Amino acid sequence: MSITIWSNEVSVAQSKQEPVYDYSVFSLNPKDFYSQLDYKISGLKDVKTAVDASDYKKAGIALHKYFLTNKELVQKIFKIQAIRQSKSKQPAAELLLNRTYAFQGVTYTFKDGIDWLYNPTGKDGLDLNPEWVVNTVRFRGLPFLAKAYRETGDERYAIELVYLMRDFIAKFPVPLNEKQAGNNIPSEFDRLMYSKLSVSSRLQNTVYSLFSVLESSNLKSEDFVIILQGVYNHLLRMEKYPYLNYHNMGVADAYVLQQVALAFPEFKRSGDWASWALKRGLDQMEHVVYPDGVEKELCPRYHQGVMSEFAKFMEVSRFAGNKTPVEFIDKLKSMARFLADFSRPNGSIPAFNEMVQNSDEGEKIRQRVRNIANVTNDNEILRWFGSNGTQGAKPGYSSVAFKWSGYYVMRSGWAKNDNYMAIKAGPYGLAHQQEDKLSFELFANGEPFLIDPGFYIYNKASVWRKYYRSSLAHNTVVPNGLSQLREGQRSLYENKKPNDALWLSNDEYDFLSAIYNNGYSNFNYIGEQKTEELQQIKHQRDVLFVKPGVWLMIDWMQAEKPEKHLYEALFQSEYPVTVSGKNLIIKGKNSNLFILPVEAEGKTVEASIAIGQAEPVRRGWIYKVDKKKNQPISTGVISQKAAGSTGQAYFIIPGKGYEISSYKIKMFHVEGGIGGELTSPEGILLRFIAQQYPGKTISASGLKTSARMKFTVSNEKTIEIN
Repeated sequence: MSITIWSNEVSVAQSKQEPVYDYSVFSLNPKDFYSQLDYKISGLKDVKTAVDASDYKKAGIALHKYFLTNKELVQKIFKIQAIRQSKSKQPAAELLLNRTYAFQGVTYTFKDGIDWLYNPTGKDGLDLNPEWVVNTVRFRGLPFLAKAYRETGDERYAIELVYLMRDFIAKFPVPLNEKQAGNNIPSEFDRLMYSKLSVSSRLQNTVYSLFSVLESSNLKSEDFVIILQGVYNHLLRMEKYPYLNYHNMGVADAYVLQQVALAFPEFKRSGDWASWALKRGLDQMEHVVYPDGVEKELCPRYHQGVMSEFAKFMEVSRFAGNKTPVEFIDKLKSMARFLADFSRPNGSIPAFNEMVQNSDEGEKIRQRVRNIANVTNDNEILRWFGSNGTQGAKPGYSSVAFKWSGYYVMRSGWAKNDNYMAIKAGPYGLAHQQEDKLSFELFANGEPFLIDPGFYIYNKASVWRKYYRSSLAHNTVVPNGLSQLREGQRSLYENKKPNDALWLSNDEYDFLSAIYNNGYSNFNYIGEQKTEELQQIKHQRDVLFVKPGVWLMIDWMQAEKPEKHLYEALFQSEYPVTVSGKNLIIKGKNSNLFILPVEAEGKTVEASIAIGQAEPVRRGWIYKVDKKKNQPISTGVISQKAAGSTGQAYFIIPGKGYEISSYKIKMFHVEGGIGGELTSPEGILLRFIAQQYPGKTISASGLKTSARMKFTVSNEKTIEIN
């Protein structure tokens, strides 16, 4: 979009405001602001008369009166409810009245006004969380106060809202330049307070809050005009410094610009802004979402946020009379379908990347999918999942592959007690990445046996953030205590074609074979500029799921250097893990999970457990946001030392009603491969032989193949996988 005018540059040091820092800003002159109103709108006649007479106080009173009379459009677009006189309690708003703010587990109460850039973390034993400041500078608390005011009519909430909005814009008027140089301005000003995402977030929350207290006697005309001019200057900054990259922030930027522009036809530039925002939103959908419906950051948490932003974008666009392209609607539905297909048996979502492990039983996920079903008129799978199975149509499939993003789901069915595994085997992702390719989560009998510890606060320098992003905190193989390290290898961030993995699925079994071959290093290099050479070790993970309830996992390792390497397969659980011989037992609340290793010929594996370990390697932790601390969890380890190429396999069995002693493992001698037999109380469950690549003929115990794998189930049917 071409930019034709800018408000006059002034120094805030010369303005009548009381700014904290000295920098150039978009004009604070009321003459400039009033010149950007569209006086073709008849209701602004009194405003224009006052402006023509240079009586800006009178113009402000007239403008305030105009919006009191013409508030419906803004309040409808921002979904501001009518004022009630409810006596209902508003605990969140009451805390904010006390100026008590909480973010990612850290709570702080401001005294004598708000210090907008104050960060209470990094002191008193708390790890530094640079992102804490966004809680205040993006006005995240204001909607709670605004909703409380509309619900109760309690003027205390209106008084606080007016104070917050005026205080911020007086102290930190909108900067004209993208970056502020010198003048003792801290880096947080540009990086957090006036980042592109903070500008759009604060703008949206300001408009919502301002028009929530519009009718309040505690919002004076002077307040209204100063805050509204701040809104306009935020719009100018969004125009001058748009977020045009394909990213969740680009989606948010386009949506907020469209929403605010459509809400204020009184601004001359609103028509251009709305048209530009519409084009940008449609373009974002085309580029940030894979054909399989997964947002390219590959973080389920941010996927949900982007999906919701697109849904709101479509609603506002429709409100303006714009027709939504079919391709946009189809992709929006595919984003919601991903959540349904990817969901655990309880409806929640695996905690891959920046996702927090939680126990909300998936209701928030269902609500978001239900909203997409509503806005797209989908009455089949989305309606079924969103209603928890009470409406719509149940999927006619169980397992599913997302062949662009590289997520794979193996499940025995859609009931809460069905067996489930989600595997992460795709590209690195465009943002919020972790070094966890080939990691997985496993649910069985309604219990979360193997989990991804997931999230840690956004402190790039913290060894804990590096740890939680590393392979050491995931269910994959760690060679020599090292982590995968794809960071900085830009070609690995996004797939330009379907994911390079082998996937087979039918009613009897699922099979996945995927590879990590991009180098390993010390996890302390994560988030840093890499200086030492990566160790080149190839990891191939083959996973067979014999439905309804036996997994066979094989890890093939190939090192570039000939010396012996230590290979450790990790199994992270919040449940207790114990060792029985070379086996692992994960004790759930109502059932168990057994991990039974199969050794290759001439190889020896060992089983061990780490709980809250710091040395010799960090292992066995999860960060609990609500408790603001790392807590020990159990990490089971199946390890071996080997030179050259090697493999190790595991039968993974949800056990309900049996002890581990009920299962017997027999190893097969397979030259150039691996093989074994699993026997249960009902007899032989599974026999197999396998090799890393098809082509060579291998044999053992009556099985012979040149395929990748050959297996029999209950001695009834023999299946080959190439």
